Order: sequence, then C-alpha cells, then structure tokens
Amino acid sequence: MTVYAGEVSQFSIEGIVITGDFTLSSYDYERSIRMEVTADVGEVDGPVLVAGRLLATIGKLLPADAEVVLEVEGGTLSVACGKASIVLPLMEAHYYPQLPQVAEDRVVGSVVAAEFSAAVAAAAPFAAGDPALHEWTAVHMVATEAYLELTACDKCSVIVKQIPFDFAADEVTRVDVPAGLLADAVGPWKGFDGSIELSWDENLFAISGSGSASTMSILAYPYPSVERVYPKELTAACEVSKSQLVTMLSRASAFSSGDYARIELFASEGTLAVQNLGGDALTRDELEPHKFSGAPTKVAINGRRLAAAIKAIDTDRMTLGFNGMRVGIYPGTPEVVFERTDISLPPEEMAVAVMGMVGDKQ
Repeated sequence: MTVYAGEVSQFSIEGIVITGDFTLSSYDYERSIRMEVTADVGEVDGPVLVAGRLLATIGKLLPADAEVVLEVEGGTLSVACGKASIVLPLMEAHYYPQLPQVAEDRVVGSVVAAEFSAAVAAAAPFAAGDPALHEWTAVHMVATEAYLELTACDKCSVIVKQIPFDFAADEVTRVDVPAGLLADAVGPWKGFDGSIELSWDENLFAISGSGSASTMSILAYPYPSVERVYPKELTAACEVSKSQLVTMLSRASAFSSGDYARIELFASEGTLAVQNLGGDALTRDELEPHKFSGAPTKVAINGRRLAAAIKAIDTDRMTLGFNGMRVGIYPGTPEVVFERTDISLPPEEMAVAVMGMVGDKQ
C-alpha cells in the first residue's frame, strides 16, 4: 500500500488503523477518534496497525505543507517526507478493538464547528485540574431549543457560555464531559468550515462530521451547582474598558506578594478603584466607569484569577457585577444586568465570575 497524504500529525493514543479509504482511528479506553484524510491510495491489502504515539510524534516533526508517503512493506510501515524516512514495525491488526459508538438515534443536535471549538477553548480552562475534585473537572453542557450552554467551574471561578444550536432532541438534555478530553477532541474540527453533530448517551459523548467522529467517556459524577460562585443577583454593576482594567490589575499584581496577589476593588458612582493588599509597596489606580448602577461595593480578590477570567471576555467594553464576595464579568453592556436582578444571558452571550476572599456583607 502506498498513500500520499498531507497530514498525519493529528492522531495519537495507543494504536492507529489505516484502511483502504485512508481512515485513521485511535483508541485509549477513555476516548476514540476516526478521521478521514484526503489521499491518493494505491494497492491496499487490508488494514494495518502501528503504535499511535510513535506515529503522532513523527507527524508533529514533519512540515505541515509537505507531501507525506506511507508505504507498507513486509512487517513495517515507512513514513517518508522529502529526504527524511522513518520505519515503524507493524502490530497485529486483528487485536485492534471495535471503536465505541453512540447510537444514531441519540443525536442531540448540530452546531457550527468553529463556534463550538471556540466555546470549548474558552470554557475548558475554567474546569478544575485536580482529579480529586471529580465533579468539577468537567464541562457541563445543556442543550435547549434556543442554544447550547457550556459551564465550567473550579469552585472559585466559573464560565457560562451560550452558542446557537440546531436542537434535534425531544427535550432539554445535559451531559458532563471531562474538560481535558473535550478540549483535545475539538482539535481536528477547529478549521472545519461547517457544522458537526453532537450526540450522547449514558456513557459516551460523540462529535461527528465530514466522515469523521470522536467519542469520549462522560463524567460519572453529577455536576454541582455553580450558584455559590455565579452571582444571579447583583447589588452593583459598572461598565468599564477591558484594556484599562487589565493594565490596572497588572500594575497592582506586580506590587502584591504571595501566590494570591490580593487586590481590592472598590466600585461606586464615578469611580472604580484598584489597589493591592500586602507587598512592599502600595499602588492605587482609578478609572471612571462608562456606566454605574447600584450601591457602593468593595471586594478583595485574587488578582491573577480575576485577570485570567477577564481574558475570556472578547470585547473591550465589559460590565462588572458585584454581590458580596462574588464578581461577575459580562461582555459589553447587557441591559439585563442593569435593569433586573435575575440575570438570564441571551444566546451568543457569555459570563465569567470569580469568588473573592473578602467582600461587603450581604
């Protein structure tokens, strides 16, 4: 078999099967992937199996735009690109397991691949990275007729992101997918110009589109409530420029000591003040909010955690909402923040929130 292909670098885990139409598949008990790659395929005797991690390492070292030639001869697979050539031993193909699948009637809906990839990229970093916090390590997804909502939280910071969704299920449904698995799974679809289908059952979550598919295990723990971190009612809100606030936070954090980089925020009519708490020097900056509503409020917060949350907002105008120790951050000027206390973000919107260390008494 001789195959001419442009990409062989996206597939790893434990083993890869190459079939006549040049489909690459990989599996490691938690996740699987099957990708179709455009190629000129010569004579094919059957599927072959090689070590996936080795092939993935080789693929990452090859030029992205160079032609790659795969050729099976005897008990080896050679990978040639330009003047470079690497030979891998073949494994027994019949030992490769059948990949897990979600039944076709369990399709929940479809979403634009680029929008879903961007939403996952924004949400996944907010999930807990400590395996001991089992239930917090997932991205919680809720599918409705209006939107697909993604939530991730590590007990101190939370993100809620809503994107348009072509709903195909009979009722509102939800699933919890480990953030690391989900972030890896959307990689192959980042540059895909089209929609992908999402489906899930009691054990698996699946992404499919353009002849390719990936599955991953879902979290076995019920997702906890994030209301402790996410403020659904606000006592104050102010609209500011992201660039100005980021500069102020960077300056205050630079003069803070310790891992927490404690920063105090004070919001009132006409002023948002930022100053460091602790450290060898004291710095205080102020800016005038574009808009302010509510009672004067003060909160001490981890400056680095707050700065990381602000990075998830992709507009320069943003709104800070306060409730005791909790700080919510919203893109633009969502009128619902200023006009009513029960915040319900519309589709295509998002919010992040950070739990402070000290805040005004409620």
